[in-house]
Amino acid sequence: MLVLGESYAVIMFVSKAFFLGRAQDQLFNAVFRQEGVNLVYVEPKGKSRSFAQSVYKGVSSRLSKEGMLRYIVSLPLNLVPMVGTVLFLLYNGSKAGPTFHTRYFQAKGMLPATRQAFVDKRKGAYTAFGAATLGLNLVPVVGPLFTLTSTVGAALWACDIEKKEREPK
Repeated sequence: MLVLGESYAVIMFVSKAFFLGRAQDQLFNAVFRQEGVNLVYVEPKGKSRSFAQSVYKGVSSRLSKEGMLRYIVSLPLNLVPMVGTVLFLLYNGSKAGPTFHTRYFQAKGMLPATRQAFVDKRKGAYTAFGAATLGLNLVPVVGPLFTLTSTVGAALWACDIEKKEREPK
């Protein structure tokens, strides 16, 4: 598991920088359109970016220094048979789960305090989602594919949340 974790970090960094970041955003928006949820984040006009700036924005928005440090420091948990891997997945999953709703939070225009309250209210669900996603992403070769399927799952979840909020009470 330790070697898989290390290879996952390298593969995800490269794939998110050049492919997955933009694909995830497009998938998220496509699921919203398909589900009939009218909530699309639009970047402010007049902001043109070079390729390097686009890559940096895609990576920095999904891979924080704190997150990478937490991931690397917690990798040795995998050395503890069975229990260590579960703890590793839960610990990192609790932080990774909400990142799959970044696009949703942007579309809703949530401020950091509001976003944190929203996540805290659903902490168990976000931890379970993040742990499952991280576990699937550790599968060699197809891990990036699971990132895309997890993005679709997160978008469907966000659509369900949005539809429940719009229901008359």
